[in-house]
Amino acid sequence: MKRKRTLLPPSNAHIRIVDAVYRPSQVPHYLGNPLIEALPPLLGDDVWRGRLERIPEFNAEERTLSPEVRQHCVMAMKRIFVVQSRHLEIREKLDLLLRTAYVGVSMGESERRQRAQLWYECIQTGKVPPSEDEGQASGEFFSIIGSSGMGKSWSFQRFQEWMPDVIRHPGLHLIQVPIIYVQCPHNGSTRDFACGILRAFDRLLGTTFEAENERANEETLIAVASALMDQYFVGLLVIDEIQSLSHRKSGGRSEFLDFFLQLFNVLHLSIVVIGTMKAASVLQTTFRQARRVSSMGTVVWERFKATDTGWRRLVKTLWKYQWLPEPTSLSDDIVETLYAETQGITALLVRLLILVQHRAITLGLTSLSPGLIRKVAKDNFSILRPMLNALRSGNPARIAKYDDFLIPELEDFPEVSGAFPRQSLEDTESAEGAAAKEASTREAVLNSLAGFGVSATVAEFHVNAVLNISPDIEPMALMNEVLNRIAGKPARKSSRTTKRKTEPDLPNGYDEVKKAGWLPPDGGLDSSELLGKKD
Repeated sequence: MKRKRTLLPPSNAHIRIVDAVYRPSQVPHYLGNPLIEALPPLLGDDVWRGRLERIPEFNAEERTLSPEVRQHCVMAMKRIFVVQSRHLEIREKLDLLLRTAYVGVSMGESERRQRAQLWYECIQTGKVPPSEDEGQASGEFFSIIGSSGMGKSWSFQRFQEWMPDVIRHPGLHLIQVPIIYVQCPHNGSTRDFACGILRAFDRLLGTTFEAENERANEETLIAVASALMDQYFVGLLVIDEIQSLSHRKSGGRSEFLDFFLQLFNVLHLSIVVIGTMKAASVLQTTFRQARRVSSMGTVVWERFKATDTGWRRLVKTLWKYQWLPEPTSLSDDIVETLYAETQGITALLVRLLILVQHRAITLGLTSLSPGLIRKVAKDNFSILRPMLNALRSGNPARIAKYDDFLIPELEDFPEVSGAFPRQSLEDTESAEGAAAKEASTREAVLNSLAGFGVSATVAEFHVNAVLNISPDIEPMALMNEVLNRIAGKPARKSSRTTKRKTEPDLPNGYDEVKKAGWLPPDGGLDSSELLGKKD
């Protein structure tokens, strides 16, 4: 392939193709390297925070617009980006990996010949040759894994927005593509992944590499993809959705490993992989033989905890965007409710706030409330309820089942698509689905236990314990199981719902229940006593 190619066919109008403007670097081993000095200058976190953050001014006059217009105004919340410390950490690593990959990169045959000649002349004259380390490029590896919906991919995209897509170097007769972004195929196919790299070049350069190699076999595609990354001086290869590789058997993973080792050892570019928590097992097995796998470490991006200052700041920033006539002040009750319904997942928080305002505008409400938030979450997050319940339980076994969960797009919710019925709040209560049934069962049993004099703390403790084991249990069976637990009888072992006809009749009335030994002594029994009691 020829390197002297600076004329590009027309490509996507949104692609940023620029001519190189060189800025001398203050880093000694970057100095004089045109591939590095053509990149934007190094800047501190304060500047990058301003670049990455996207918090538009809110126009209070929009609250007076018609309901139809306000429904659309609310969607502006999707564009808000609040910078957290994780974003700045990832930005710093991406910038470092990109520049490091270009250290010692050879511009072409003539430069390699000049280096060889200089080395030879030093040997012949008895001088000390220049260090080979300065002439050897060395890529790095970095991984970002975490819960879905926390903004991992978006963090990279916000960083990429401040980097040119294509840099032309007319004086050097070369084209530089600093970053190539590819999603790992859902089937983990190495061939499809190589095609994805070709497709990325076609999008940036307006070329037809993918079509030209449509009938090529896997080995040829890998060779072409590698050659293109070498020809166009790719510094950073970003692979998203790396957890898809878990679908491949060990043989398929080995193919991927060989491909990555080739990129490391031959092209020396830097690689960043992004994935959900399920990607952790992939990284531990597939890349265990690659010595550079943890060269720049791993960012494990977990969901927010309720006590995190970042969570409070995020909620506070988003809460000021209210398109209702009487904006509601942010209270601790609202913050706690939002966390309870989203479990600290950023994407769910944004979606919930949009859905809540859509519901309020539809019903003609003037303000927001914790009750409305809970109601909207109940109606719209039903398909996510099993996952959210697992997160609430804190049970690692239950959470592990959803380590690869996906957050549906906002358009998947009927309320935003226009299918939400224009009815009163009371008429919209839904009892469909397992989530609604569990919530109803829980509430009914808690109310019954309160009527029997069981303290709220004890009731909540045992009801949650039973529902963690059998989330689809019937109300009567749940009541019986909780009373058995309070009485010190063996706890439920089966995860199946016990049929009603097999349950023994419960004593009727408070006196009979107490006489049976199923209630705590007078004065109640708090959770600390319960947990410390020995059988």
